[in-house]
Amino acid sequence: MNIEIEKYIKKRYDRWLDYSTYHTNNAGLTEQAVDVLNEVMISLLNKDENKLLELLHRKKGQYCELDFYVLNMVKMNAQSDTAPYRNKNHINKMPIDINVDYSRIEIEDCRDEQTDKASEYLENFKDISRIIDRLDLSKLEKEVFTFAFTFGIPFSEIKIEGCRLKKLYDSYSVVKCVLSTILFQEGKIRECPKAKKNVKFRVKSLVSQYNLTKSY
Repeated sequence: MNIEIEKYIKKRYDRWLDYSTYHTNNAGLTEQAVDVLNEVMISLLNKDENKLLELLHRKKGQYCELDFYVLNMVKMNAQSDTAPYRNKNHINKMPIDINVDYSRIEIEDCRDEQTDKASEYLENFKDISRIIDRLDLSKLEKEVFTFAFTFGIPFSEIKIEGCRLKKLYDSYSVVKCVLSTILFQEGKIRECPKAKKNVKFRVKSLVSQYNLTKSY
């Protein structure tokens, strides 16, 4: 295994395990966080090293696309009935997950059931990150995106020092509505929710700004 990839996995393993623990517990897979994460690691290390290095070198703030790839794989294996871990261990269908995260923005399902699900998740994230990179979000809106949409932390558990709940909720509403509107415009989702009155102007402004950047 490439030494750079190996070092990064060792560095991030504990953080990935925390994420796996959160989602396995939420899925009723008590004390299976290590097993789920190791299933993902086996799949990960069987992939082309050049592809992994490419993901490792694509930075998103303090993280990289390899982080998001692993996190999405962990969540999929904990939740999806067709995922390798749940399928291999004959785990029955889990209760519906009501946690807030960007995957609740409906992405078209792949029609080919044999498609690599990990790659599908990665492509979905690429759509989201491409949009976010072009938006002139405030610092708070970026933080909300990272917590709620990237790491799937429930809205009720997001704590940002000095930020009141209403402001936090408004920022979440803005990010969700902007992403949904743009994905709808691009034909990625079927429905576009209406922006709440108190954030409508901000949503309209960001969507207009995004559309303007596309013309350059």
